Amino acid sequence: MHPEMGEGVIVGLEPTGFVRVYFLNVGERQVPSQALRSAPDWADRVIAGMRPATAERLERLWLAATASGISLHPMSQPLEAPEIKGRLAAMIPADSQKRVVQQTFRLGYAAPAGGPSNRRPLETVLIKN
Repeated sequence: MHPEMGEGVIVGLEPTGFVRVYFLNVGERQVPSQALRSAPDWADRVIAGMRPATAERLERLWLAATASGISLHPMSQPLEAPEIKGRLAAMIPADSQKRVVQQTFRLGYAAPAGGPSNRRPLETVLIKN
């Protein structure tokens, strides 16, 4: 990110210490590499919007993902394996007050929802005494 030109993508490095950057607002420009700073990516912005993590923020994230065609599926199995739980906890910033992973999710683009599945008639599964 450039303080005046905003967000961009690096397209080339020059031996002179300059960087060729395609800026979203002004097109390609050459700027000193010292003038650039890291911009938070989409995942960083989503995570920042979840802090502090609350049920309401999780609900908003879930609804926004669904509106974008992304499905979330809660998973607890990774939390039952100590080695995986430890690796997940290590992803939480060290300065966080709580380094405990409480929930994991699988997310992705799911197939469109189908109609209701066929069911057997109640009489065929009901046990009568």
